[in-house]
Amino acid sequence: MKQGRGKRLKETPETFSGLFWSGEQSIKMGLADEIGSVDSVARDVIKAEDIVDFTTHEGIADRLAKKLVRVWRVRFRDSVRSRRCELTLTLRATHPNE
Repeated sequence: MKQGRGKRLKETPETFSGLFWSGEQSIKMGLADEIGSVDSVARDVIKAEDIVDFTTHEGIADRLAKKLVRVWRVRFRDSVRSRRCELTLTLRATHPNE
């Protein structure tokens, strides 16, 4: 890092302490030149003409499956609560003094 950044690096005792620095802090310290994104670096620094985004997006089948799971969980939870209530009432009816 020291060799690569050269005179741009403003080294302090904290520079290589293992701490994390925000983008603005790292620019002030000479650890970075500017704030950018992967796309801006590809476009402006590497001069890539075609940038392909490989980010996965949730499809309709995934959204539907998640919604069904949420509905199932709520119904299951409500069913368990209902059964607990029935069991409590049954125990109280058969053992009123307990």
